[in-house]
Amino acid sequence: MLRPKVLAEELETFECNKLGLLKDGNEGKFVLIKGSNVIGVFESDLDAIYRGYEKLGNVPFLVKEVTQIEQIIDLARVVGDPRRDSYIPNITE
Repeated sequence: MLRPKVLAEELETFECNKLGLLKDGNEGKFVLIKGSNVIGVFESDLDAIYRGYEKLGNVPFLVKEVTQIEQIIDLARVVGDPRRDSYIPNITE
């Protein structure tokens, strides 16, 4: 049984609108998307999230930064791999 991909429509909407968002000078801003609708563009991710809950309620929606090149962050490298017993973060610094 195939399960639908969460936020797949929103991610596709972002990709379809990305060039236009960049051309309109929105690089570095955050876009709020629900389904195939771009709800708005905001200065911060928190502003977009707040507006999403305010306007849409407690439902899945996408908040994504508008950038030409998407930066991928490997959280396992940033915080360490919790599956390894030898990793102990240094929290005293």
